[in-house]
Amino acid sequence: MSGGHFELCQGDLHQPMDIRLTVNGAVPEDAFDGTAELRVELPDFTVESWALAVLDADLWIFRHVFEPGETDDLGVYHGWVVLTFTDTTQQTFPSTGARVRWKVNPLPEVT
Repeated sequence: MSGGHFELCQGDLHQPMDIRLTVNGAVPEDAFDGTAELRVELPDFTVESWALAVLDADLWIFRHVFEPGETDDLGVYHGWVVLTFTDTTQQTFPSTGARVRWKVNPLPEVT
C-alpha cells in the first residue's frame, strides 16, 4: 500500500484518502475486479469497516471519503484493505500484517 503520510484535523470531511495497492512494489497486471473495504482500528482499539471505492481499477487505486463521525476522535488510526474478488476469494493488503497509519489532529486554535 502506498499513499504517503496522511494527517487531517478533527471533524474534517473534505479531504478523501486515496490508497494505491501494489504487489512487491508493482501494480498487478490485471485490472481489479471486485469490491473493497477499509478495516480501521480506531484510537480506542475498536475495529470498524469503512467504505472504499475503486478510483482506478487498472492502477489499483481506491478512495475513502470520510463520513460524519469518522474524524471525530483524536489520535492515530490504523487501517488495512480487504479485497473481495468476483470469485469470492479475499486478499488483505498489506499482507504482512502491517497497517497503514494516519492521524487526526486537534483543530488549530483561532486567535
